Amino acid sequence: MITCSDGFAHDVLFFGSTDDLLAVTVPFLRRGLAQGEAALVFDAGHNGTPIVQALSNEPGIGRVTRDAHQRPARTLSLFQHTVEEALASGARGVRIAGDVGLPVRPSHWAEWVRFEAAFNDVLAGYPVQAVCPWNTRQFSDEALRTVQRTHPSIITAHSRRPNPDYLQPRDYLSRFAVPAPDPLETTEPTLTIADVTDLDLLRRRLDDTLTGCVLQLEDIEDFTFAVIEVATNALQHGRPPVQIRLWCADRKILCTVRDHGPGFDDPLAGYYTAGRADLTQRPLGLWLVRRLCDHLDFFTRADHFTVRLTTTA
Repeated sequence: MITCSDGFAHDVLFFGSTDDLLAVTVPFLRRGLAQGEAALVFDAGHNGTPIVQALSNEPGIGRVTRDAHQRPARTLSLFQHTVEEALASGARGVRIAGDVGLPVRPSHWAEWVRFEAAFNDVLAGYPVQAVCPWNTRQFSDEALRTVQRTHPSIITAHSRRPNPDYLQPRDYLSRFAVPAPDPLETTEPTLTIADVTDLDLLRRRLDDTLTGCVLQLEDIEDFTFAVIEVATNALQHGRPPVQIRLWCADRKILCTVRDHGPGFDDPLAGYYTAGRADLTQRPLGLWLVRRLCDHLDFFTRADHFTVRLTTTA
């Protein structure tokens, strides 16, 4: 029998068949119910579906779903909110099994792996045990090795063992989530502002530039708000000039916001849900920004700090 210690656990399950998936996840969730814990299936319409079907007659099994286009940072907040609700309702702990967020679009892969790393820090203070299944038939060996670095333990139907390749969240995000240059940045920007001083004017210029982009209006509005939030932080906490460069490609919007201050170097900035006590030491605006665009990168160079935002159709 596979057992988990009390407190936090985040296990990776590499499976090659539905039988392998169910052999671990179904007993794992049933044991949680027997011990007075909340048992949840995270169903994103991929790996979670067989688990939902296998436990369809189990009245105590809860289900957490995400919209097909929900961004990883929002999913992380959904997990935290769901866990807090279960504990407030009297659960001794929370067990989660299912698909952790198979990217609907390949361009979101890096963000979902960041999600896996951040999960270990954001939920570490909760009595949460999570089993994250990754299908060995769907992902390359390289992709699976990357995923393995973000899970403290490896679980199978017969054993559970510490993962020797696990990296702490900050170590992983600092070493393996370093932003590479985007090819768009080598082309002429659609909009350049050399020195932002008026946020109302910036908003108008963004609205004018983004009108007609091949994205949903909601995505454009979210992206505009995110750029304004980052520019506000740069004006308040950075050093002038604050510079904007924006590219509006066929199905993609990319914007860089640069100031000449030291910036910050916490790779987990923006992953924490508003309201936590330690948020007083973190850039709050990035919590919103991560939920309003598909990708958020930030990096420091010799004489400037840059935040890069990207949304794709």
